[in-house]
Amino acid sequence: MRTLAFSCLLLGFSVLAGCGDGEDDKEALDEGELTASGGAGGSAAGSAGSSGTANGGTANGGTANGGTANGGSESGGSGGTASGGSESGGAQGVGGVAGSSGGSDSAGGTGNETGGAGSGGSASGGVGGSDGTGGAAGAGTGGLGTGGTETGGAAGADTGGTGGTGGTETGGVGGVGGGGGVGGGTVTECSPLEAPEVDQLGLELVVEDERFERLIDARQPPGSDDWYLVDQVGLIYIYRDGKILDEPFLDLVDEIFIGAYPFNVAVTYDDRGLVGLEFAPDYRTSGKFYVAIIPSAEGVPDQDTDLVREYQRSSADPDLADPAPTKTLLALPSAEEAAGVTFTVMHNTSTLRFGPDGMLYVATGDGGTASCNAAQPDGPQTLASPFGKMLRFDPNAEPPYAAASNPFIGVEGADPRVLHYGLRNPFRFNIDSLTGDLYIGDVGQSSYEEVSFAPAEAQGLNFGWAAFEGLVNTCPNREQLDGSTHTEPFFVADRRRSATGPYADYRSAIGGPVYRGSAIPELYGAEIFGDFDGARMNAIFNCGPAAEDRSPLTIIRKSCDPNYPSEACFVPTQETDAEFVRLYAIVEGNDDELYMVVNHKSLRKIVPNPDL
Repeated sequence: MRTLAFSCLLLGFSVLAGCGDGEDDKEALDEGELTASGGAGGSAAGSAGSSGTANGGTANGGTANGGTANGGSESGGSGGTASGGSESGGAQGVGGVAGSSGGSDSAGGTGNETGGAGSGGSASGGVGGSDGTGGAAGAGTGGLGTGGTETGGAAGADTGGTGGTGGTETGGVGGVGGGGGVGGGTVTECSPLEAPEVDQLGLELVVEDERFERLIDARQPPGSDDWYLVDQVGLIYIYRDGKILDEPFLDLVDEIFIGAYPFNVAVTYDDRGLVGLEFAPDYRTSGKFYVAIIPSAEGVPDQDTDLVREYQRSSADPDLADPAPTKTLLALPSAEEAAGVTFTVMHNTSTLRFGPDGMLYVATGDGGTASCNAAQPDGPQTLASPFGKMLRFDPNAEPPYAAASNPFIGVEGADPRVLHYGLRNPFRFNIDSLTGDLYIGDVGQSSYEEVSFAPAEAQGLNFGWAAFEGLVNTCPNREQLDGSTHTEPFFVADRRRSATGPYADYRSAIGGPVYRGSAIPELYGAEIFGDFDGARMNAIFNCGPAAEDRSPLTIIRKSCDPNYPSEACFVPTQETDAEFVRLYAIVEGNDDELYMVVNHKSLRKIVPNPDL
């Protein structure tokens, strides 16, 4: 295994072209330097615990969630409305182990009030999360139940409530750094001292189908085993029980130009079409989901406009969506094009993700074109512009659907939806499902690819574009917003024409999730990211916002290469699987394992080394 202390996404329907959009090489960084990211520390965000069987609430404890445990008869933090009964003081957190029945009484508590004490037996009182998630509850003390000899779980930086003393093993502690393991063990704390220890990993084929023109994204509704597969040409299919359902869940092909590739004669790539999907956290009951689409068919409404739409699952058939959107959360018209210049096909809105806070995060590009943000001059560094931003929506609020805690609400002239700014083409970003931290793959212009980090509690970070590409000002005519600080990316890939380092073949950075699964324990807590074209992906332990909080990188090649025997790599689990070349997205499944959309026709799962 080889580890390195190192620190443009132009998606093509036909070819994801190199991000060298015409800017000359710049002499600057030494190749492959890992750099520190700015950002703040953690803050608690626990919500009040509810009684009965309602959720106990979610608490961000430092840089990691305290966890989410159901209340009522399932949570140690948010107990029932009264003490007593024969059930245990605490039950299962995410990934945790429920306490068994105790004595004659059990801890109670109703969210913001102290639940009081009740005697228990020898059963476990608290919540032990096997994957770092302790049981979280409300802002008040959930109550104390006395029982066995060891302590149950606690969560969050706010008092989420203490699971009762009970059981013969420690349930674990949620909050900063994660929580207790199954049967009282503890999850290994994040350590920057060593790189993730992997050699070979399996790549298991989930589904592959020739009907896909450009499979670009894949999502699972909360609580479902189904996969919803997004084809950029305007279709979403459901994959269930080993087969793709014949009728698309959503059909928007009439809005997308699906002629011979490339779609635009001026370029060899096209970022438009149906490019992103996300389900509401309450999808099971609300039926709401969201898509990012840039209509491209000639003469259609909103042609070449970046749109985020809300749709509704059909009440008549849950395997179909109502064809008309219920609302449009975002509409960004393309800039007027000059002769010979094409703005519409590049740097568009793409990834949509709900965070643990229940808000919808949307990344927007800088408006297109190569020449140092010429389409929307200084847009990414202007708070009034929604271009080149990380936006944060509350879809249930009134227009413009800005989340109430966004940093620039009330700032004169600022767009209230803005959370962070200074991005170029953040085609693929992800949110750590445990902590809420953001990892943003931002496609460079022609010199550097970058991945940036924003702690969950951070607001108003400036990632630098177009004043900075990576760590360098490659656009001398652009400056950053007065009074702001450049939040440096934690990973920079030198891909200038003169570059000879391990990432010289990078073209379009892909930000991935933090691994929170259980199948590959040596990767637990590692951020996984890569590139559309580049042969090497990466894993890193990111334990905080400073450079010293990050481990060395572990390179994971897309395919094993005998010329690089010391580098980890992916091994197909079937000899018939096509070689892994193109990476469109890295997504987290409902099983907490990681999946990748690859080669524009398949979804594959990262699994342990099949040879072991």
